Amino acid sequence: MLEHLRPARDRPPTAMERDAEATATFELGLTSGRSHDGRRSRVDRRVDPLPIRSPAGTSVGQGGVMNLVLWILQVALALLYLAAGGMKVFTLEKAQEDFPSMKALPNAFWNASGILEMVCSVGLIVPSAFHIRPMLTPGFATVLAIEAVVLSGRHVKLKETSPAIWSGIFAAAAAFVAYGRIVVSPIL
Repeated sequence: MLEHLRPARDRPPTAMERDAEATATFELGLTSGRSHDGRRSRVDRRVDPLPIRSPAGTSVGQGGVMNLVLWILQVALALLYLAAGGMKVFTLEKAQEDFPSMKALPNAFWNASGILEMVCSVGLIVPSAFHIRPMLTPGFATVLAIEAVVLSGRHVKLKETSPAIWSGIFAAAAAFVAYGRIVVSPIL
């Protein structure tokens, strides 16, 4: 691309000439298609001198708005499920007073459900944020979606409309996160 600016020479370019060409190439954001010794390089591509990175390490251009939407959903679901799981594990008696239908199942079921929700809420954030096996995040989201569908079905069976709707919304959101992190905007 910069061949028309380069004078014809009988000798290889000096270090200063190579540095000047590299600076011009960097400032223009493109490569010349030639290596430092004048031979054609294999790749002729645009150079992004300062890529902007998200906390997860993915470039903002990779996934863009969808990546941001998925992160917001992940954090919101993690906070909601952490609170719900904590309620089931630490304040089950009070929750059973507020929701008498919870007494239909044994306390061990609700404790297990609460622990599952707390573990999965951490799993929605930590693997992707720290790039420690980030493909675990969709797995945790899938587990939460399945659990929410089961609980939503239970609420429907007991004719509890509002909790059934909320469980359905959480199931849909968790399923969307799982799909989004596998197909739309994966974190690799």
